[in-house]
Amino acid sequence: MRDRVRTVATLNHLFIKVCCANNLAQFSRWFDETMHARYPGRTWDTNVSNKWRKNFYGTVAMTDEWVQYLDVLFPDGRYYSAQEAICAPLARFPTQPLAGSMGNGAMGALAWFREGPGQLWHAIWEDAAFGVGDADSYETALDDLEMKLYSNFDCDESITYQDLAQAVRLYRAQLPVDAQARLEYPLEWGIRSYLCLKLAIAANQPDVLGVMSDIADYFADIELARLKADYDYAFAIRKEWMRRGLSCAPSVGEYVFNPFLSLWDQCSSEHFCRRYARLASLTDRSLRPAK
Repeated sequence: MRDRVRTVATLNHLFIKVCCANNLAQFSRWFDETMHARYPGRTWDTNVSNKWRKNFYGTVAMTDEWVQYLDVLFPDGRYYSAQEAICAPLARFPTQPLAGSMGNGAMGALAWFREGPGQLWHAIWEDAAFGVGDADSYETALDDLEMKLYSNFDCDESITYQDLAQAVRLYRAQLPVDAQARLEYPLEWGIRSYLCLKLAIAANQPDVLGVMSDIADYFADIELARLKADYDYAFAIRKEWMRRGLSCAPSVGEYVFNPFLSLWDQCSSEHFCRRYARLASLTDRSLRPAK
């Protein structure tokens, strides 16, 4: 999964930056012509071999060699316009922000592939250590993230890839790896951090990277396995819903895949109903495979 997610996300991100390419065939021709201008002694035939199609759809992961080639063309946040691609394929362009709410810095292709936007890949797959010394620090970080995510979502402010990466770190940090960790982090923190994670994923719709459904499914599997193995954790969901003034907790399946449906169904405030209705709809979209 890791190689597929990194490959698909990187190529979808770079595809947006080639303004003269509206489909994979055009992207392939642009790549071949541009690389031939840089390295005329080599044959570039990715258009003939359909090489990029296999990568774009995630059936074949990119090798380090091809990531390095892409980094030659995309060492930073540059774009290639249609006119300049014809007249001067190697021209530089100032970094421009991506459309949409999940903003990111001017990363090159290699850094994007290895670390992910906002170091998201690192947060998902590398060492889960959050970097805080005690439970009090963790709770403060969780409080801060909750406040930021919910307020930004309600006000239509940006929820960035960095925010999503932070939600991933907090969720992974509280997962019980031993009996001591099980006692150190209250079970409600797991529920709160999972809701933050689901919110941050839902906020990335439409999914311009084409991998949010993979990420959502990956963490849903982790959460489901924990619920099946830990009855106390499953019961903690009921207590968390009661703490929120709700009478009926969601089923395990509903909680794992779309907890906002239950929050929407039982909300009594117009403000919260509007929030959870949007989140439920966006979460439903994030569960569908990207096309």
